[in-house]
Amino acid sequence: MTIAGNLKDMFMAMTPASDLDRLYSIAAPTILVEGLTLAGR
Repeated sequence: MTIAGNLKDMFMAMTPASDLDRLYSIAAPTILVEGLTLAGR
């Protein structure tokens, strides 16, 4: 997968979701990055 965009802009456009699962020792929510371009098979 290729991610195209300006890294600083990507960090500024991040919005965390409220789906944090605390059942495991490492937890992270889903993150939306508006304006992100993905390419790949």
